[in-house]
Amino acid sequence: MGVDLFVSYARADVQRVETLVRALEGRGWSVFWDPEIPVGRGWRDHLDQQITGARGVVVAWTEASVRSDWVKEEAEAARRRGVLLPVLLDRVQPPFGFQHLQTADLADGQFRHGDRLESFLEQVGQFLRASASASASEELDESARLVWQVAADEALHAGESTLEPDHLLLGCLSLGKVLEATPAPLRPDQMERARLQWQGLEKALSEAGGPDLASLRRTLRKPVRNAGTTPNNRRVRRSDSTRRCFSDAARFAHERGVPQTSARDLLLGLLGIPALASELGRSGVEVQRLELALRPELPEAVEVLGATPAVSSPLAGVSPIANARAALELLYELPRLCAGKQDVRTLLAEVARRIAAAFPETPHVGILLRGDAAQGLELAAHEPPGEPLVSLTLAWRAMERREAFGWRQGTGDLVRSMLNQRTAAAMYAPLIWNGEALGVVAVGGRTRSREFNADELRLLIAVAHQLALALAQRRTLEQLEVRRRLLERLGGRIPPAILDALSQHPEAISAGAVLEAREATVLAVHLGPGDSPSAESAGTVGRAVAVAIEAMLAARGVIVRVGRDAVTSVHGMLVEDAEQATHALEAGCAIRAALLRTGYPVRLAIHRGILVQGLVTSGLHVEPVADGPALDEARRICGAAAAGELLLSNYAHRRLWGAVAVHPREMEGGTVLVVDFDP
Repeated sequence: MGVDLFVSYARADVQRVETLVRALEGRGWSVFWDPEIPVGRGWRDHLDQQITGARGVVVAWTEASVRSDWVKEEAEAARRRGVLLPVLLDRVQPPFGFQHLQTADLADGQFRHGDRLESFLEQVGQFLRASASASASEELDESARLVWQVAADEALHAGESTLEPDHLLLGCLSLGKVLEATPAPLRPDQMERARLQWQGLEKALSEAGGPDLASLRRTLRKPVRNAGTTPNNRRVRRSDSTRRCFSDAARFAHERGVPQTSARDLLLGLLGIPALASELGRSGVEVQRLELALRPELPEAVEVLGATPAVSSPLAGVSPIANARAALELLYELPRLCAGKQDVRTLLAEVARRIAAAFPETPHVGILLRGDAAQGLELAAHEPPGEPLVSLTLAWRAMERREAFGWRQGTGDLVRSMLNQRTAAAMYAPLIWNGEALGVVAVGGRTRSREFNADELRLLIAVAHQLALALAQRRTLEQLEVRRRLLERLGGRIPPAILDALSQHPEAISAGAVLEAREATVLAVHLGPGDSPSAESAGTVGRAVAVAIEAMLAARGVIVRVGRDAVTSVHGMLVEDAEQATHALEAGCAIRAALLRTGYPVRLAIHRGILVQGLVTSGLHVEPVADGPALDEARRICGAAAAGELLLSNYAHRRLWGAVAVHPREMEGGTVLVVDFDP
């Protein structure tokens, strides 16, 4: 089975799309959006397989994606299948052919929070639910089929001809045991999916407490009735109560927008039977906690006390703060601490210690910062040492909704992590700077005689606001330093526009090699005096090389090779460039015109293909590298050009067929296209 949703987007929008993906995953849907694309020619097949198997394709239209040929191709494939779910993240007009389609509007930051996002998620849910036909509403996945088989065996072993809910419950509890059986009852791919379902089921059962699974099965298994009277037909039929359980389980799957009922859905359906829920409770299982662990929805378990980091004086009002002196010291010292030269980790550790001193009744403090797309939130500092009392659910809520709030036991539904940590009360305040959530600061404790008041929350908001300012300033300084280092180490090899893009992502120049397989356009230029009588008066070969490099950089080309009489640039390298072929052609034409005016001979060729490309860092040295058959092919074609000629490979011409006039020429290894220039 494929994923529920495939998200198509331009790589330049990865940070914004991450927020949208997180919202989709929060509804329980599986999402393919940022794959680890294998190096080599199989990467496109990998993407095609994913988009073909997806039940829906979300296409994020932005300023970058409307120019991306790949995004448009993926959108067209989804439109043909009738599974396209377009959404605007920028105020742009969708490409031709997609403008008549109804498109969700999440521009101007609405994809981060607000009613528009909720409306879009509801539309996606309706689409996924509609895509599951009524006949498949009770279809079972691998895990549920195994549960049914085990339940039928339990019924037969008990000498019964009907499958009852207690048999089904034993089947759910025995799923892990069946998956360990030899020989395996399923194919390897089915086994893997069933194991993933069991892992979620086992985790939920563990969170609900109670005895171990073997003991629980023995407690729930009824004495064998009518032993030795197993029905001759070795078949059982479902009782009315079991049919209702399957129907409820199918409804749970339907609400999640998935076409197949899983073992998790079956167990949820069983918990709705009062007799079984009571029996589980008598066995030591906390049924309410088990049901909460099985449901994917995020709980609304907070009492919102404030909704913005920009508030009045933190100590205004009449509500007392537990340690007013420590609170004042924190406010007075925080600007000085943030202006210091210590590293971020040291700063955050000291701030966490001072926050804990201001709240002696709830001394647990955690400061989390947003990492990259793979890391999510990382714990940057906490006080005291040991395991912090932090709920990632509430931390993400504070960041996504841009709200500070207080939490206490007994408000709304339970939050699993807070329940497991035995948290009595907590506050969360996001670190907001220029509309971006950089992280969150959390205060909580296991014992507290009263709930937090509004002034205590305002104090935490003020601290969070000051921390966000300090973190933003340090990030800006780091980016400037990265920019300076890049200019020093890469200047003359990479266009300024690409340097600016790289300076926004310092991880791109971390130690080691950051390489990926990507389609790009290669411009090969051969410079040489040849037999031209005016070559000597045109200047040195070095001057010609400088002219070529200047034109390549102006057209967003990365210089990958410079020889005595040859230069090679790659367009579409390091950052996405939807017009890479056009830029390579512009550079080639500019080089030819500049050098022919001086009488200097030049030969040029443009080819398009897959290259392994990126940055290689060693010590203080950073080198843009590119390798692959496409480079050799470009130089081979260039070697076949006559003086003043610009040749295009067939692959390059596919992107440039309407830009220039050409005529074909046969050469060893195939046909090339010669660009026709006006005499």
